[in-house]
Amino acid sequence: MNHRFIRIAAGMLSIALLLGAASCGEEPGEQTMTVSSQASSSPVSSQEEQESEAETLLGLLEGVSLEREVTEDFLVWCGETQDAGFLSKMIASISQDGYADTLWFTHSGRTLHVLQDLYTNAAETVDNLHIKGDRYEGPVTLTFTGDVNLADNWSLMRNCKKQANGLLDCLSADLLAEMNAADVMLINNEFVLSDGGEPLKDKRYRFKAAPENVEMLKTMGADIVSVANNHVFDYCEEGLYDTLATLTEAGIPYVGGGKDLEEAMQPQYFIVGGQKIAYVAASRAREHNFSGPTPVQQIFTQAATETQPGVLHNYDSTLFLQCIEEAAKNSDYVIAYPHWGTENTHEIEQEQKELARQYIDAGVDAIIGSHPHCLQGIEFYQGKPIVYSLGNFWFNMKKIETGMIRLTLDGETVTTEFLPCMQENGETTLLTEGETRDAVIALMEKISVNAEIAPDGTVREKAAA
Repeated sequence: MNHRFIRIAAGMLSIALLLGAASCGEEPGEQTMTVSSQASSSPVSSQEEQESEAETLLGLLEGVSLEREVTEDFLVWCGETQDAGFLSKMIASISQDGYADTLWFTHSGRTLHVLQDLYTNAAETVDNLHIKGDRYEGPVTLTFTGDVNLADNWSLMRNCKKQANGLLDCLSADLLAEMNAADVMLINNEFVLSDGGEPLKDKRYRFKAAPENVEMLKTMGADIVSVANNHVFDYCEEGLYDTLATLTEAGIPYVGGGKDLEEAMQPQYFIVGGQKIAYVAASRAREHNFSGPTPVQQIFTQAATETQPGVLHNYDSTLFLQCIEEAAKNSDYVIAYPHWGTENTHEIEQEQKELARQYIDAGVDAIIGSHPHCLQGIEFYQGKPIVYSLGNFWFNMKKIETGMIRLTLDGETVTTEFLPCMQENGETTLLTEGETRDAVIALMEKISVNAEIAPDGTVREKAAA
């Protein structure tokens, strides 16, 4: 007897029954991003039914361009591990309305990327995948700061050590609460974590923090840091190696640098809320060399190569675009964190604008920039946010406007928010009300390209004139 034919026939019968139920007012699988976070209490179908539905679904997917490879074994696993009725809902939705990538998330609370990584147990075999929540339980928040400096040879840290409660007296309590409430918090690690290393020759500012200062990153809620900047190599290769080792020991992933080019180009992935988020970073910062009679711009930070440690350089975009394309191929949402622009000006370079478009065309969904040490505006391109610079978050003793960006992902809906802050006298404060808050929001909107910022901090693209 042809058991394959029987299984297909049984699968087609299930489609007919589901479609019949739908015509009687029951809805087996609407294409909506409303996802139940509660597992079904219905018993899982028998093995024979699972195999039959898996083969039917595989047939419906034949010829469809999918984000990841789908096999019958994978679909049987989905039927066994996801809520009861998952396969039949997928079959009904595709039969009625055609295929959409969002169906996996709609019917399981997990995207296809997440399901595949769970199926292959990827988190146990790679070191750049971090699981914080493999199923949709509500909106996901991704939060970002600008430049942070924990160097002990810097006035900021000398001031911090004088405070009775250390860092807790230097970042307002509500600001720390926001940072720690994020599902994923990214900070720019613009210093070396080391007790050794030779200072980089001819460089005016060199920042080195004791390895134990990594605990301050934890206090800030850091889930990931960028090392693609112009200070992580201030104490040469030994200092960089120590920094990477200290971050690894502390359980804080880093992006944009590494022991070689392969690691520097490696995206970091987070599975959170049933979605897979990719982070990539690169640096194109230049500094002044003051050793001669006239300051000249120079690239001090060593580029990672196949044989030497360093950061991912982006003076030529080829490698960074390859990194972005790799991230986009393996995730649902890609964030680029470039270290770029001219220091101490709100003006955005034309080159930044051109590069941002290249990044988004290659697959980036949001860009958060750093390096200028002051705010630079926001632009939307193809509906995706480009935050050119968040400036100094907690970097020196100066008074300067700063802030955080919070992206909230809820299915296919993404909300961008600017959380205005002020750095002054060694303290950074979240501005929750008052004239100063209004002034910082007004400044960020004024220097933006085509973005408007509501009083509550929500950022939207301006309507075309």
